[in-house]
Amino acid sequence: MQVLLWIVLSVGLAQAGGELLETLSSYSSSELFDVEEFLDLHDSDDEDDDEEMGPVEDEFTGVPGPEKMEFVLIRAGSFFMGGDEADQDTDEDELPLHEVRISRDFYMGRHLVTQAEWERVMGENPSHFLGSARPVENVSWDDVQVFLQSLNRSGEYGICRLPTEAEWEYAARAGSSGPYLPLMELAEYAWYRDNSEGRTHPVGGLKPNAWGLYDMYGNVWEWVQDFYDGDYYAASPDADPPGPEDGEERVVRGCSWNDRARCRSSFRLFDEQDARDPITGFRLVCSQP
Repeated sequence: MQVLLWIVLSVGLAQAGGELLETLSSYSSSELFDVEEFLDLHDSDDEDDDEEMGPVEDEFTGVPGPEKMEFVLIRAGSFFMGGDEADQDTDEDELPLHEVRISRDFYMGRHLVTQAEWERVMGENPSHFLGSARPVENVSWDDVQVFLQSLNRSGEYGICRLPTEAEWEYAARAGSSGPYLPLMELAEYAWYRDNSEGRTHPVGGLKPNAWGLYDMYGNVWEWVQDFYDGDYYAASPDADPPGPEDGEERVVRGCSWNDRARCRSSFRLFDEQDARDPITGFRLVCSQP
């Protein structure tokens, strides 16, 4: 994943009380996330912290139960996708800012897929931060395809899939056009580096966006359907862009519990589709609620 090495370093620095180095975001995607090293670092706290990171009983009750996922109807419409060239935080792969039309309504998961929902379909739970209402993580894009095959065989929600990158950004913006939520408000909507205490949290515990979607920023990065291509926006279709036809990595969106500056609507990250780590999960788009 682009810049995943900085996660390992930042966790160690945070535990040592050191200064967090935002400039580590310049590392290349070839520096892969070492899960075992991450776990060794993160589990090096005192015994009380280790106990908290084991299996927990979620105290937050306003979360979906394991029997039924919730979906929000996202109406068709148009929006401007990508970053503003005048914004100094905009990366080259977010350009050009371009208008995109989503021509069909779709149902998007109100919440990230939880560990309970994953385990109900797959019979096991791969997550590092355990809790039935926390988002499932430590799952690759390939793992998600196996999950989808099993879920779709049941027909419970019609045909489910990952959102396209354009659908994700359209839903995340929810009619807004700015790159960020104001920083003072971000903690009301997102579990990110400043408020997450270094771990995921039960889904739905903070405010939803204007369209009723929770955790679109923070908690975990979200796999989307698209291959990654840094130049794709320059030639993508105006209506329902499906993403590049092929590639070596898949896109993730939305930032995680260990991010700050990346918690904005247009930021793009990517990873190899068989990669697993404790910062990445997903949400669904399905044909019926």
